[in-house]
Amino acid sequence: MSKNILLLNGSTRVKGNSLTICNSLRKSMLDKGAEVEIENIQEYFNNNSVENLEMKFNNADIIGIVAPLYVDGFPYPVIAFLEEIQEKFSELLKGKSLFMVGQCNFPQSIRIKPMILSCQCFAKELEMKFLGGMSYGGSVVRIEGRSLEEAGKEGKRMIKALDMAVDDIINDKEISKVSNDLFKNDFNSLFLRPFAVAANIMFKEAKKKHMESSNK
Repeated sequence: MSKNILLLNGSTRVKGNSLTICNSLRKSMLDKGAEVEIENIQEYFNNNSVENLEMKFNNADIIGIVAPLYVDGFPYPVIAFLEEIQEKFSELLKGKSLFMVGQCNFPQSIRIKPMILSCQCFAKELEMKFLGGMSYGGSVVRIEGRSLEEAGKEGKRMIKALDMAVDDIINDKEISKVSNDLFKNDFNSLFLRPFAVAANIMFKEAKKKHMESSNK
C-alpha cells in the first residue's frame, strides 16, 4: 500500500528555497510510489482557514515540514499554523508520522537544531511518530533561484541525500545520520573568519554603490 505524504512549505516566500527542496522531495517520493501533495503554510496565515486542510491531514500517513530558519527558529506563520492545527486536529494527527527539513543562510547547519527540537516536541505532544530532521546551511549561496537539478555538484549531492532520507521516511524509519551528514553543507570552521570578512566587504561595497546611485 502506497504512503500518502503531505509536504508543508513553511517559507514566507512561497517560491523560495524551501519550495525547491519540497519539489525535490516530492519527485523522489513519487518515484518510490508515494502519493504526495505540497501546501504553502503562508497561504493559511490570515487568509485561508486551516479547516480547509482537514481532509488532507486525515488522508496523510506522513507529514513533512520544510522551512527556513528565521533568527533562531521557525518563521512566525509556521508557529501560528502549528498552534492552530494542534488546537483543531490533535485527534486527527495522533499516530501519524512527522519529519522536517530546515535550511538557512548561516554557514553552520547546527543552527537548525532548535527547529528540529520544536518539531520533536510538537510530535510528542500530539502523539505522533517523529522521524527526525535534516539541516542545510548556506542555501542562498548554493541554490537560490535554481532547482536542485540545475545546481551542479551541490544539487546532485543534495538530491542524493534527500533520496536516501525518503527511503527512511517512506518506510516510517528515523532519517539516518548518513543522509543528514551528506545533506548539511557545513563550512569548514577554518574558513569562517575569512568568509565573514569577505562578506562584510561585499556588503559595504554594495551599500556604497546603492547610496551613490540614490544620490544621482
